[in-house]
Amino acid sequence: MDSKNPDIDLPRRRAERAEEPEVVGIGLNEQQGLPIWVLENPGVTDFYDKNDEFTVTPKDRKGYTDFLEGLLPWERAAFDRAVKEDANYYVLNFTNKGGLVMPIILGLTFKDGSTEKLNIPAEIWRRNSREVAKLLVYPKGKELVQVVVDPDWETGDADLENNHYPRRIIPSRIEAFKDEASKSRVSRDLMGEAAGAEPDKKKK
Repeated sequence: MDSKNPDIDLPRRRAERAEEPEVVGIGLNEQQGLPIWVLENPGVTDFYDKNDEFTVTPKDRKGYTDFLEGLLPWERAAFDRAVKEDANYYVLNFTNKGGLVMPIILGLTFKDGSTEKLNIPAEIWRRNSREVAKLLVYPKGKELVQVVVDPDWETGDADLENNHYPRRIIPSRIEAFKDEASKSRVSRDLMGEAAGAEPDKKKK
């Protein structure tokens, strides 16, 4: 959870950005040994060469202070507790495609290999029978990696293949068949027929 404190959140976001794949163009330039204009001409550097979008500014700190001062006592207490717990929050969105309201049964798998079965009563659909959202909160060390809706097929389901997150590869089999020759004049060799040539029966 973001603490809203720029001195904490912005360095973390910079570290997350550093873990992203390198821009393809930068890698190609390095492979080709192309010179970097700013490094060869230090006199053209400016503020943005030494600071990025994650640089903390006085405006950022003032915004954080104003945010805290604008909270009611109970809001400040809840916010401080949430920041201190630093839990993992997951928002799961569900769509009712079949039209029949039923409980939502979840099979949860965590990064440490543990599993959990969660039963959400059908009352979750009482405000909106078409789509709902469910918030799950787990301690910081409990990272969710897979969610399966109705893992044991206990309820009616219009489509079983959209019950997995992340989406799984759907196994299927290829059926062999022999295609009939087309009788359409568009695909026929009219020039060959006009010349009296025998049609190629092996050609598809």
